[in-house]
Amino acid sequence: MSEFIPEIEWLFGSLLFYLFLYKITHNHYNHYYESYRLLDDDKQRYFQKNIVKSGALIILSLYGSFIFVDSFLKNKWDNKTIYRIGFIYSGLDVMGLLMVRNLPLNSKIHHLTTTIFSLLNTQINYNKNTFWFGIIVYCILSCYAWPVNYFLAIRLIKPLKSLLWFMQYNIVSYSLLLLLNWIYQVYNIRKRFELGFGFILFVVLVGFVAYDDIKLVKFLVHYYRKTRIEILTTLQA
Repeated sequence: MSEFIPEIEWLFGSLLFYLFLYKITHNHYNHYYESYRLLDDDKQRYFQKNIVKSGALIILSLYGSFIFVDSFLKNKWDNKTIYRIGFIYSGLDVMGLLMVRNLPLNSKIHHLTTTIFSLLNTQINYNKNTFWFGIIVYCILSCYAWPVNYFLAIRLIKPLKSLLWFMQYNIVSYSLLLLLNWIYQVYNIRKRFELGFGFILFVVLVGFVAYDDIKLVKFLVHYYRKTRIEILTTLQA
């Protein structure tokens, strides 16, 4: 364990585990799905990234729910566990940066931001009343959005027409999660406002993550409208 960045070994352990999952994902889909085999190497890596992330987020969302109850409702803050969860989460994005060459700029900014958050997270004592509570809430609510990552993957190997209902679900559920998240972030920032570099850094980083969230919602809406138009055009032909 590092004295300066506690629990950072969990980041490196997560990276090794995710690399193993990337390989398993590739072997499975390469064996059973011709549409996957037809993807170029970078799109296969992008597919692997989102499949692995969606699976990991399911587990983190369940575990994060227990952390939320213990921390916010029972006021039992386990700093070490929070640090570890932060690195397990950011490890997903670090792996994405390392494995996928042509990520959109907003995705790169998002991944770098979550990595910075996970490092800053280890310097916080959550037994004190702090605006950094916002990191935990953002992380947990983001984990609940795992179906979005699953969609980003399977849209590459399945007809979009068969995913129309799934797009609708993701648009609605993701938007509601973001609304809930941003309501809390505004409340947190207003209640725990303080002048200082740390507070300004926190607000800026939250802004970067929120920007990527908005871009992703617009992306989902674009795909939904495009697919719906294609379906209507086919029916009218």
